[in-house]
Amino acid sequence: MTMVVNVNGTNGAAGQKGGDAIYTYNGHIGADSTTVTAIGGNGGTGAAGGNASITLNGNIYQPLGSSLDVITTAVGGNGSAPGNGGNASVAINGNIIQTSKLLSEITLDAVALAGLGNKTGNATATVNGNIIQYNNATATNVTLDAAATLNGPDSPANHGNSAFGTRTATVNGNIVSGNINNLSVFADAYFSNGTASINGNIFTAKSTNTGTVTLEATGQSISINGNILNLGKQDLDITLDELGPAYNAQVSGNIFNGTGTNNLVLTNTFNPGPAPGTDTATVNLAAGTLTINGSTNTINKFGGIALNGNIAGNFIGTSGNNNLNAAGDTTTGTIIFQGNGGTDTLTGGPNALNVAYFAGSEFQYAITGTLPGDNVHPVTVVGGPTGQTSNDTLAGIQRLKFLNPANVSDVNDDGFGDLVFQDGAGNFQVNLLGATPSTVTFAQTGFNAIGTGQFTADTDRNSDVLLQNASGELGVEYTIAGTPTFTGAILGGAAGVTASTFTGWNAITAGDFNGDAASDVLLQQGAGGAVEIAFMNTKFGEAPGTIDQISAVTAPTGGNWNVVSSGDFNGDGKSDILWQNSVTGALDISLMNGASGTPAAIGSLPAGYTAIGSGDLNNDGKSDVLLENTTTGNAQIWLMNGTSQVGAPINVTGPGTTAAGWKLLGAEDINKDGFSDILWQNTLTGDVQAQAMTTGGATLGALQDLGTPASSSFHLVASTGGG
Repeated sequence: MTMVVNVNGTNGAAGQKGGDAIYTYNGHIGADSTTVTAIGGNGGTGAAGGNASITLNGNIYQPLGSSLDVITTAVGGNGSAPGNGGNASVAINGNIIQTSKLLSEITLDAVALAGLGNKTGNATATVNGNIIQYNNATATNVTLDAAATLNGPDSPANHGNSAFGTRTATVNGNIVSGNINNLSVFADAYFSNGTASINGNIFTAKSTNTGTVTLEATGQSISINGNILNLGKQDLDITLDELGPAYNAQVSGNIFNGTGTNNLVLTNTFNPGPAPGTDTATVNLAAGTLTINGSTNTINKFGGIALNGNIAGNFIGTSGNNNLNAAGDTTTGTIIFQGNGGTDTLTGGPNALNVAYFAGSEFQYAITGTLPGDNVHPVTVVGGPTGQTSNDTLAGIQRLKFLNPANVSDVNDDGFGDLVFQDGAGNFQVNLLGATPSTVTFAQTGFNAIGTGQFTADTDRNSDVLLQNASGELGVEYTIAGTPTFTGAILGGAAGVTASTFTGWNAITAGDFNGDAASDVLLQQGAGGAVEIAFMNTKFGEAPGTIDQISAVTAPTGGNWNVVSSGDFNGDGKSDILWQNSVTGALDISLMNGASGTPAAIGSLPAGYTAIGSGDLNNDGKSDVLLENTTTGNAQIWLMNGTSQVGAPINVTGPGTTAAGWKLLGAEDINKDGFSDILWQNTLTGDVQAQAMTTGGATLGALQDLGTPASSSFHLVASTGGG
C-alpha cells in the first residue's frame, strides 16, 4: 500500500512571502511505499517564495506490496521581484529496509527543485546512511537517486553566479546487500553551481547476481569516492556527466571487486563542451588499479573495459581473456591497449590514436591483416614470450609497440639490428645484418646522424635515421632498406618549428617518451644546459617527423648534468632518460611519462669509467646501463629495474685489451634473440666487433667481427637508447 502525501504552501498576498511546505516522517516502524510532494507557495508581489522541505529519516520499512518505492519531490515557491525563490530540500537518510519478501524493486528517490525569483533558491537532495538488506530467493533491483535542480530554465553558463543559488545532490554512506541484480545510484546536481557526490557506500551482491551496477553523477563538481562494491557477475558502469565551465570530476579511493568476468564501462560527457581537456584513465586489471584523473582506485577480478565519451588513457588487461573496447570513445588523444597475454579483443576509438602494446619482440608473434583493421577484417596478433602468449584480435588499432627495448637500429624490420655509419662529408652507409647481409648508401650533405628511431610509425616499424645540421634543424631519413627518403629540414607542424627553433640545441637521442609508438627527440642546449623533448607524430596520418609539441624536461638538481641516452628502464613502454654529472660522476635516471619525470640517483661512476648508453642486456624487457672504461675500452653493465640496480655490476672484456683504437659505442640486438649485444668500433680501421649477451647479463661466446665500412673515415653511429 502506497501512502500519498501532498503538502502545499499558500501563495502570499502582495508583499507577503509564500507559505512554506514542510513534511516530516521520522522514526516510524512499519513504513511502506510513500509518495510525497511538497510545494512552497509563491510569493506575493515583491516577496519571496516559500520553502519546501521533506524529511524521511530513521524509519524501518516493512513493505506490504510488490515493490518498495519512496518517491519524494520538493518544489520551492517562486518569488516576485525583488523577492527570491524558495529553497527546496529532501532528505531520505538513516532508514532501514530489511526484508525477505519478494519485491520487484526498491527505490529511494529524492528530488529537489528550487524556486525562481530575483535570486533562485537552493536545492538539496540527500539519500544518505540508509541500510538495505534484501534476502528473497528472487533477485530484485535497487535505485538510490538524489537530484537537485531549478524549477525552471537553467544553464551551465550560469555557473558561478550567486543569483542562481546552489544545487547539491548526495548519495553517501548507504549499505546495500543481498540478492540484487541491478543497483543504480544517481547523484545529479544541474545545471549550474552543482555539487554531486556518491561517497562511502558499500554494496555486496551474491556471486550469482547479474545485471549492472551504475554510479552516475552530474555537476560542476563531482566526487565518487571511498565506495566498496562487491559484485557478483554484474558489469560496473561509471558515468561522469561533467558540467561546464568547471568540468571537475574525482573518482578516488574506491574498491571494486568482481568475480572474474565483470566489465568496467567508463563514460563521460561534457556539457556544453568542449572541455578544456580530456579525462584520463589508466586501468590495469593485472595490477588491480584504476586511476582516473590522477586519483587511484582498486579494481579486482574484472575481465573487460569499455570506454564511452572523451577519455584518453592506458588500458592493461590480465593474463586471462579481456575485452578492451573504446569504440564509444570520442577522444582525439591517445589510447594505449595492453592485453597482457591471453585471448583478448582490442577495439580502438574512432577519433583516437590507438596503440596496442605487446610483451617481448615483434618476431615472437605472427601478425596477420593490415592495421588498423576493423570488425570485418581484424588484425590478429598471436604468440609472445613464454608465460605471456597472446591470441589477440584488433580493430581500429593504428600502431603496435613491442616492449623489448633491445632492438634499436633495425632499418628493415627483420629482427636483426643494423649498423649505421657516417663519414665527415655527409655520406652514410648502412650495413644490414641478418640472413642475407647487404649494404645501403645515401648522402645528406650538411647533416649529421644522431641515432635511430621509428619516425614512420603509421606505415611500418622500421628504424629510421635522425639527422641534425649545424643550424640545429632536424631531419629524418626513412625507408632506408627500400628507397632512402629524406624529410628535408623539419619545419612547421603543430609546434610551429622554424629554421631557428633548435639553434644552439643538440639532439642527443631519440626515444618514445609518451608511449605512442612513434619516436620523439631529446635535445640539450649545450653541455649542462636546458633539456627538452620534441614530440613527433602524436596523431595518426601525419608526415614522418612532424613535430607536434616541444616540452621542457626537469634535470637533476645542481649543474653539470648531461643527457647520456634514452632507455625504457621500467618496462612501461615509455622511454626514460639517463643522466651523468660531468663533475661528480653521479648517474641519475628520470622515469618519464611524456615530459614529466623526476630524476632519481642510481649510483656513481667507478674511477675511469663513463656512461655510454643503455640496452636490454639480460632480455627482461627493461633497459640496463652501459659504461665504458676509458682506458681499456672494456664495458661494465648495470642491470636495472627502474631506478634500482639489480645485483653487482658485470664487467665485459672488449677487443681493446689486444689492440689499440677500440671504442665502446653502444648496444644492439645483432642476432635476433632479444638480448642487446655490445658494440665496439676501431677508430683506426673502422672495424666493428660485438659481444653477444645472454641470460643474466652473461656473455655468449667469443667476440664477433661484423666487418668494416667502406673506409676507416666512416664512424659507427652510436646504437643506444630505445624504448
